Amino acid sequence: MFLTRKDILIVTEKNKKAPARSGTEREAIMSQLSEKELACINESLSEEELLVKKYQMLAKQSQDNEVSAKMEEIAQRHQKHFNEIYSLLG
Repeated sequence: MFLTRKDILIVTEKNKKAPARSGTEREAIMSQLSEKELACINESLSEEELLVKKYQMLAKQSQDNEVSAKMEEIAQRHQKHFNEIYSLLG
């Protein structure tokens, strides 16, 4: 099975409501993922990280305070996505 970005976000949403897992449970889940699934998760993390940097840069470069605030908001949203995906792995 190949996880798409949408699949990862769905899993992330489900795990928000799930109780915290122990390290052993996480390791068991991680060992069940294929190389392709791990590669997809890694790619999603890289994309989210790039989006955070991009929107932070745009916020700093903007002359308009309203635009700058919106860019920061979007950067924070992508940072949240990154953190949620990353928390599934750790």
